[in-house]
Amino acid sequence: MANYWNSLFYHDTDYAPFAVPTSEGGRGPENAREVLGLEFDHHAGMRTRLIGEGETPEQVAYRYVRETHEFLTNDNHTWEFVKADGPDHWMSRIEVTKNENSGYFAFNPWGAPDGPGAHWFSNSFRVATVGMIAAEIDADFRRAQKYLDEAAEQRDSIRGRKRASQLRSFAHSALWLAEVAPSRRWPEHFPNLRKEAA
Repeated sequence: MANYWNSLFYHDTDYAPFAVPTSEGGRGPENAREVLGLEFDHHAGMRTRLIGEGETPEQVAYRYVRETHEFLTNDNHTWEFVKADGPDHWMSRIEVTKNENSGYFAFNPWGAPDGPGAHWFSNSFRVATVGMIAAEIDADFRRAQKYLDEAAEQRDSIRGRKRASQLRSFAHSALWLAEVAPSRRWPEHFPNLRKEAA
């Protein structure tokens, strides 16, 4: 599905109010608890996968790891699911470990442990809900406004104009994350709020 370069870490966001629909006293949309699927932090960006009928998040995560790492076979590794601690620091992961059929690293200048039982790699992911994404959209809009307010307070000097330009650029990026990025990941749930030139 979608892929764009943006690691999702929102440490300044309060997810709890957006996990509850407004009709029940929260700040989230009516479908706030709806699970969209999994979002994977993979190399150059975030990628998404839907959870199929009867599948668990662990099964989807392992399926994704197998699809994106073609060197894995049915008998050259073992894997373990490590669940995230909570909704604020929520990247769970699949840990892949070598076994006797996996061979050794071709290039290992750092002397990392190798061979059977050695850690091969990890793939981080999270289970995304509508409320979670809504909380992050709200955080991005707040962040953009903070940058714009700070830009407006800069002095009319070379240094002040340079800093104001930098802050407006930060605001532009935050607005892109709020208005465009969710529609790239989940186009059927979040409309693109910004009309981009073709």
